[in-house]
Formats: sequence, structure tokens, C-alpha cells
Amino acid sequence: MTATAKTKIIIQQRVVGGEARRWWEFYDRIFGPTNEDSPCRQSFHLQEFMVALRNATMVKLAATGSDGSIQGLTMFCRLEDETPLLPWINPQYFKKRWPEYWGRIIYVPAICVPEDIRGLGVGEKLMLEILQYMRNHSIPLIGFDHSMGRVPYLTKLITKVTEGKPMGSFSAEGELDHHVYQLLGDRAQLPEE
Repeated sequence: MTATAKTKIIIQQRVVGGEARRWWEFYDRIFGPTNEDSPCRQSFHLQEFMVALRNATMVKLAATGSDGSIQGLTMFCRLEDETPLLPWINPQYFKKRWPEYWGRIIYVPAICVPEDIRGLGVGEKLMLEILQYMRNHSIPLIGFDHSMGRVPYLTKLITKVTEGKPMGSFSAEGELDHHVYQLLGDRAQLPEE
């Protein structure tokens, strides 16, 4: 598989049937093995993933090649009082700390690009599309989480593309791995300090 300038991003509200199965196979090929590398589960189970694909509140993006092959996937949704599609996230934490932005925070549970094409711009194209969505919908904050042992570069990628402003600090120590939770603000939408 090669990523080229012909990679295009498609946005879908619902993915069902054979297309959903194709997305799952792509996603699980990338994220399935990560569950062996971290003590904390790193991916959706099949049923959780299918529910997210069917639910229109979860925005889905696919990077596709000129032949229609999937080169990358991501999805995100707004944090709300109840966020059943992200059962590991506590929305009240964000609501309490950033009440002025409540209702205008998205959370990204997955950005997946195969290892053999990482660094060729697919992840960046997906992030730029998310940033455009944020700006089109006046959403200034983006949250995500990941294993530092597995994807230490993810924070750098998202920060670079969004010119993101960290909204809080974190510290992590551990013998096995540590899981980080990030919230970045889009500098174009936040007041200067």
C-alpha cells in the first residue's frame, strides 16, 4: 500500500453493511495487536465499533486511495453529559474544568494509519480534516488519549497540525506503560493569553 497525493478524505455519518465490515477489518488489523503491548485496552471491541459506525453522532473520516482502498480512519464525537460511545471517558471531568467550552469539545477515540505508510501524510490529512470540521462548527477543543509506549508521536502530530494549545498538564510515572489524556485548544479559536 502506498499513500500518494491522490489520497482523499471522505466524511460519513453512518457506515453499515459490507463497508462497516471492511472498516472493522482495517481498524482491527492496526489496533488489535496494540492490545498485547499495553496493560490498558487500546481499541474498541467489534460490537462497540459497529455501534459507533452506525451512530450519526460519531463523525467518521476515511482516507482512501485512488483505487478506493482504505489508507486511514478516524472518528470523533462531541462530549456530552452522556457519551455512551466513549464509555471510558468521564464527560463531567471536562464539563467541570472547562465549563465555558462545554458543548464545544470533541473527543477522538481513534486515528489509525498502517505502519507501512506512517510518515507519508495520511495521518496529517485526517487531522487537517478534523481541524477544518472544528472550525466549521466552532469547536475550539479536541481531546484524545493513547498509550505513550505504543504511540508516543501522536501528541506531536496533533499538536503540530492544529498548532494546539495544551489546556492542562499531566504527569505520568509507571513501570509498565502510561496512558495519557490530552485536551488541546485550536489557537485560531481561543483568546490570546
